Parts: sequence; structure tokens; C-alpha cells
Amino acid sequence: MRKEYAAGNWIQLPVDLPKDWDGTNGDWDPSSKEGLTAVGGDKGLFHCAVYPLAAGPHFEMRAKFTVSTLVPKRVVFPQVHLGFNAWSNYGATTATASIGSAGFWGYLSADTAVERNGEDALKAGSAPPENVEIYLRRTAEGLTYVLNGKPVLEMSKRVAGSPDWEHGHIALGIRGLVKGMKMTVTSVEMHRLP
Repeated sequence: MRKEYAAGNWIQLPVDLPKDWDGTNGDWDPSSKEGLTAVGGDKGLFHCAVYPLAAGPHFEMRAKFTVSTLVPKRVVFPQVHLGFNAWSNYGATTATASIGSAGFWGYLSADTAVERNGEDALKAGSAPPENVEIYLRRTAEGLTYVLNGKPVLEMSKRVAGSPDWEHGHIALGIRGLVKGMKMTVTSVEMHRLP
């Protein structure tokens, strides 16, 4: 898979079992047939799955999430982290979707885990979607983030940080799941750009 990715081919990361990923946090259903399924607990812990593949500085990524169950007045946040390195920067670039009764929106953090850029840039009505698709593209010119086919942000200027593009891994995160809530990662595709 790494050779195919390095050659510039689209690759599909495995989403069948949590054990296919290098490390996980939170509760994941090992018997799910739909994909990598995070199961909410009593405290709404951060669910995270890390895959040992470095995106490199220029890439395209598509990740699809299915919301199985939402709880009224709760907001959940599916996230994609690129350049993930828990010891230095906890994700050089993070694309986040927010789903709740107040609406559906997205924001992008670029090259740092501290400063958010473009928060609430996309509001897509009050009905929460059953499926969320995150598309992220990073080139020398900047970043593009699209959520369910609608542009959230195009950023030509990036903030300072400590990105680890050639060594930091890919990570999927889900924040805010509580008991009775489930979210499934059904697809993750990557394409390394020159």
C-alpha cells in the first residue's frame, strides 16, 4: 500500500476492524460489518484511530462517516488529522465536522492544533445528515476543505506550527459520543500529490 501511495495512486485504508489501525482510543465495535464503528460511553470520550501512514506535504483525502444514532442536544465532531504526532503537534492539519440539533457546520485547523481557521464557515441547515464526507486537499498553494460537497474553506496562508508531514500519521477522531450514540467510518481514501 505504501508503494502505491508513494507512486501517486489512490489507496483505500482498511476500515473493517480496529486492529487494522496502529492505535485506538475509546470504544470501537470489533464485530461491526459496516466499517470502523465508534461506540459512545458514559463520559463522551475522544475516540481516535491512528494509521501508520504519513500523508506527506501534498495530498488529497476523502473520509466518509455514517451517523447511526444521534442523541438530542448533543453535538458530535468527526475529525480527520493529517501529520498526527502526539509528541509534537497532535495533527498538523485537522478537518472537523460538527453535527447537532443546532445545525451542521465545519472548520479547519491548519498546521497547528491551537488556532482554528474558518470556524462556522459552513452552515448547512438544521437537519443533521446521516452521512458526512470530508474532503481535504493540501498543495504548495494552500489548503482546501469540502464538507458534503460544499466548500468550507480555501486557505492560501497557513499559520505557524510544527507539522511532521513525512513522519506524522493519519488519524481519525470522533468527539462527543455518549452512551446510545454510534458513528462509523465507512471509507478513507488517500492520494499523494507531487
